[in-house]
Amino acid sequence: MERVLIFTVLLFCSCTNNKFYGHVYDYDTEQPIQNVFIEINGIKIQTDSSG
Repeated sequence: MERVLIFTVLLFCSCTNNKFYGHVYDYDTEQPIQNVFIEINGIKIQTDSSG
């Protein structure tokens, strides 16, 4: 749940011109999380080692 909140905040803070930028971090360790699947408006992407 906390991960979703952090991602959502990053997502809305970093969107310009319909492009989204951000990283997915673990709330407790503050380490990037890889292999997270994200879907926005039908476009799917997976995070890499930098989250």
